[in-house]
Amino acid sequence: MTRSDSPEDPAVPVTLPAQAETALTAMVSTPGCDFATLARAAGLDPARDFRGADLRGVDFGASDLSGFDFSGADLSGCNLSRAQLDSAIMTGARRGAGQRFLELRGHKGPIRCVAFSSKGSHIGSGGWGGELFIWDGNIISERCTSLRGHQGQVSCIAFSLEGSLMVSGGEDRTLRLWDVSTGSILVESLHAHDSGIRSVDLSPDGSRIVSGGEDGTLRLWDASTGEALGEPFRGHEAEVLCVTYSPDGSRIASGGEDRTLRLWDASTGAPLSEPLRGHEGSVYSVAFSPNGSRLVSGSGDTTLRLWDGSTSTTLGGHERPVNCAAFSPDGNRIVSSGDDRKVIVWFLDPPAHQVFVTTRPEDEPYKRKLLDKLFAHPEMMKRNVVEAVLDPMANPRPDEGARDALENSVAALFIVGDKDLAFMQHGELELARQLQRKTGQPRIIPVFISSAIPTEPPDALKGYHFVQMPLDKPAAFNSLIEAICQAVDETEKATVNPHDKKTGKSFSSDFDSSFG
Repeated sequence: MTRSDSPEDPAVPVTLPAQAETALTAMVSTPGCDFATLARAAGLDPARDFRGADLRGVDFGASDLSGFDFSGADLSGCNLSRAQLDSAIMTGARRGAGQRFLELRGHKGPIRCVAFSSKGSHIGSGGWGGELFIWDGNIISERCTSLRGHQGQVSCIAFSLEGSLMVSGGEDRTLRLWDVSTGSILVESLHAHDSGIRSVDLSPDGSRIVSGGEDGTLRLWDASTGEALGEPFRGHEAEVLCVTYSPDGSRIASGGEDRTLRLWDASTGAPLSEPLRGHEGSVYSVAFSPNGSRLVSGSGDTTLRLWDGSTSTTLGGHERPVNCAAFSPDGNRIVSSGDDRKVIVWFLDPPAHQVFVTTRPEDEPYKRKLLDKLFAHPEMMKRNVVEAVLDPMANPRPDEGARDALENSVAALFIVGDKDLAFMQHGELELARQLQRKTGQPRIIPVFISSAIPTEPPDALKGYHFVQMPLDKPAAFNSLIEAICQAVDETEKATVNPHDKKTGKSFSSDFDSSFG
């Protein structure tokens, strides 16, 4: 057996008495053995000798492990299904290859909601009997703060974006706002709805709370005073089961038992569109993509729907109701979970970003080697950067073809080699400059490739990226990658604001009144 007193380094060898080693071997080889009895018979201290221990493959049977400290231990392949773990310490223990887990124990009844703060420093959990806890999210201890106030089941919680506030709602029809660092209540007992509260969220700036209730309404609240803001949002024909703010705080999405999704103006409560219909069961979960351009919803009909305006794509994989769905921070994945005990990660194709490239016979081998490596680079593939090639020699109307390609490109690579400096005299570069002055796109990235880069480049090549061939000097190549990625990232940022009519495309063109 190996042991370490620090969970951070569980592989420090420790010499144990021969009797203890024999007993531990028996534990591994004897299915369902009474681990606690054997451990104590071997003279091992449950509170000290199992920290960082290698216990892979042990069947703990129905052993009472109260008082055992398994911090940093490797429990890969262990059977803990029948063991009593009420006061066992599992900080930093491993359950599988490279997988650590920490069991947080404190609830006495079923847990109905759980959430991480945005920075991961805290975990909130709520459940039956008004139980509400804030845990240390750094996974270095099982320290928690018990928050008391709710008189019935706590059914929903949410953290503010910066993580300093947590709001909770429950079957007692009340909302409460908490200071995460102290556990003190900031706004107490907002009697929010005529029946239980099913969902809650905080605006990105933490100034407002939105709640959805069994009475079929949404309500807005001032987070600093607890005062109700305006009249209830009415539209759902049954319980409101989920609510969420858009990333910019301008919109609210909700889903309910009436099988619809609805979009609201976060300031006025006015509906922004007709109800989004498609699910054949209650809508249990809704989330905006990070840039606010899409929605994902999970339903009792066992499906998810990815919404782009009023149209949606069905994602089928669950076998029972889908309770939770969320986007990854980059917006390219969705994670969902449901009553079928499955957690499914869905990979979405990121939007393609087109880069304009011209081809010419001169220096073509060099260009092709550069471009092949360029567009196969992981950073380019992650952003789904694709090559838009125009061959003026084969195109009967190169100016027209160039304009179309340039207008749809985030960047234009003008690659000049030793033999085709005259390339700069052709019209595509001037056309790109005209479009850039008019629309801001594409970003012009001139490149000079050669087997011998001039020490003093001519004035005509000022501002060019110099890439020496063959590509055995990575600095210049990496600089070119960075330039293209920067152009792509700036384009994506420009479309984050769905109210930006110049660049923003929100759900769809027929939703202009709703999303800008």
